[in-house]
Amino acid sequence: MNSTIENSLKTESFVRYSENGETFIVAASEIENTPWIAVMYVPIVSILGNVYDLSNTLLIAFIITFVVLFIYYSNFSKKYIVPIRKLTQHFKEYNKGLPLRPLKRRRRTYEEIGNLITWF
Repeated sequence: MNSTIENSLKTESFVRYSENGETFIVAASEIENTPWIAVMYVPIVSILGNVYDLSNTLLIAFIITFVVLFIYYSNFSKKYIVPIRKLTQHFKEYNKGLPLRPLKRRRRTYEEIGNLITWF
């Protein structure tokens, strides 16, 4: 065993070790009632491989969720917020004494916004 690893394992049970460009986690444990120490070299790629895959999957899921929410918000805005803004503008013009002009919007729905549009 490498002396650097051996000295580090005296104070810690896990050590990060690099050799030939590859990084390992070295774990050691004393075997009870024997003078033996069990040492295990595990490549870090094998430990973190699943983590990298999971992070990529979560990134893709986040992007898809963002796109779906953007489309939903665009439709919501087109259906509810834009007509309310137009109605607000018409009410402001009416309060200033300007003549009422017809709204260029079809009544698509029968909720409050659709009913307000029929007033103009």
